[in-house]
Amino acid sequence: MCNNFNKNIFDLTDKFIANYIGSPQWLKNPQIANVVVENLFKWDDIHYKLLCYCIMPNHIHILIKPLLKEEREPFSLARIMQAHKGYTASQANKILQRKGQFWQYESYDHYVRDYEELLRIVRYILYNPVKAGFVNDHEKWQYNYVEPSVISL
Repeated sequence: MCNNFNKNIFDLTDKFIANYIGSPQWLKNPQIANVVVENLFKWDDIHYKLLCYCIMPNHIHILIKPLLKEEREPFSLARIMQAHKGYTASQANKILQRKGQFWQYESYDHYVRDYEELLRIVRYILYNPVKAGFVNDHEKWQYNYVEPSVISL
C-alpha cells in the first residue's frame, strides 16, 4: 500500500512539474542542457555511477548509485546533489545573464530497493518525454541516457 501511495505521489508531483505553465523552460537551451550533462558525467565513476537521466525543458530526472569513499561509506546523496545544483546553476545563470535561484530548493529522492524497481524507474525516466508528447520514441529524445550495463530497452 505504501509503495503505491509513494508512486502515486511521485506521478502527481512529476505531472505538476512537467505541466506547470509558469515554470521556466531554461533547460530547452542546449547550452544549459549540455552543462548539466557534462557535469553529470564529470563525477561519474568518481562519486557515483550514473545510471540514467532525462533532461526535460523545466526539470530533470537523474538515477545514480553513490559510490563508496575510501572509508567504505557512500558519498552523500545530499552532497552530490548540492554540488551538482550549485555548479550547474552558476553556469546556467552565466549563460542566461541572470542571478538568483535556478533549481528548485527541494528534490524528490527515492531509494531503489531491487532490480525490478530499478527497471521500472529507468523506463519511467526514459519515457518521460514520450509521456509529455515531445517525441513518440524515447530514443529520439536528445537528452536521454541509460548506462548500457543497466538495461537495454
